[in-house]
Amino acid sequence: MSFFQISYALLLLAILRVSYTFQINLKGFLSFFIIFTIMILLGNLLKASQMRIYKKISLQEFLTLGIVLPFSEELIFRGVILFLVPNSLVNATIFSLVHGVNIFSKIESFSIFNFVYRFVVGYIFANSVLKTQSLFSAVVCHIINNLVGLLILSRSEHIPKKSTDTAERKNSEKRY
Repeated sequence: MSFFQISYALLLLAILRVSYTFQINLKGFLSFFIIFTIMILLGNLLKASQMRIYKKISLQEFLTLGIVLPFSEELIFRGVILFLVPNSLVNATIFSLVHGVNIFSKIESFSIFNFVYRFVVGYIFANSVLKTQSLFSAVVCHIINNLVGLLILSRSEHIPKKSTDTAERKNSEKRY
C-alpha cells in the first residue's frame, strides 16, 4: 500500500510539475520537537488513547510504518495537496481528518487529543514547506514521529507477552 502511495504521489508530482524540493532545511524542526515533546508528556499525563497493536511489530512493518508510510503521506499531503491548495490551515485540517480512518478501522478510538496533535503537526509541516519550498523538514519530522510512536507502541501493554495468549487478546479486544 505505501509503495503504491509513493508511486501515485510521484506520478502526481510529475504531472502537476510541483516545484517543491528536498533541499536540506531545518525550518520547522524546533517547533515540531517542542510540540512533539509536550504532546508525549501531556499524553502520558492525561492517559490519552493510543493506537492498539496486538502483535509484535516485524522489521518490515516497522520500516513500512516508520519510514515508507510517512514519506508517502508527506508526498501526498505536503507535496500534492499543499501545492494545489497552498494554505497551512486547510492542509492541517485535511491531514487530521484523513487520519480519522484509524478510528473507523478500529486501530484507535477517537481522541480530541490525537486530532489536535495531528492538526498542529500538520500545520507545522505545511507551514515549513510553504516557507522553504522544501519537503525535507516535513518528511524527516514525520518519520521521526512515526518511529518514536512505534517504539512506544512496541512496549505497549496491548501486545501479548506470549503468542499463546490469544484468549487474553480476544478478551481485551472485546473491552475496546
